[in-house]
Amino acid sequence: MSYLNPFVPEDDAEYSWGVSREQWNLDPDPLELPETNDLSDDAVWDEYVELEEEYEFDESLSLPHGFVTKDSGVRSVRPSGYQRDTQQGKPRFDLLLPQGVPYSDQFLTRWANLLARGADKYSERNWEQASDQEDLDRFQSSAFRHLMQWMSGELDEDHAAAVAYNLMAYETTKYKMTKGGN
Repeated sequence: MSYLNPFVPEDDAEYSWGVSREQWNLDPDPLELPETNDLSDDAVWDEYVELEEEYEFDESLSLPHGFVTKDSGVRSVRPSGYQRDTQQGKPRFDLLLPQGVPYSDQFLTRWANLLARGADKYSERNWEQASDQEDLDRFQSSAFRHLMQWMSGELDEDHAAAVAYNLMAYETTKYKMTKGGN
């Protein structure tokens, strides 16, 4: 879903957030919006949201700065009147931290500690230099070996964190190889 600025300019000037009429595929005529500008009225919001199907954003027309504020068209309104877009369909990084687990025992902390030990041993971000199929094969092999060690209950290393590291390194290297993101 997309949400249109209810204060659409009548010319081809950019909207307040830097999106042009052309990028929203708008006709030259201004949008027909409700008579009221009372944005606390649910009916007004509903009418704005209804415009979503008629006007789709064309991402092929990039902005100079490259950023767009995405919007689902659904609002969460707090008792104070503060409004935000919904979290529905968005990554929930807050759920990566289990409640009741101390900081030092959090899996992300263990993973970060593994990365810190690697930075001390090799250099910071050394793993990001990986660039070819041989590196991918090594990450995959290491991930599987550490998974087997973790499943076997070995405690000589943090094998779970090593699995996560190798998966991250594999996926990052694969991305750089396929998308040319070096």
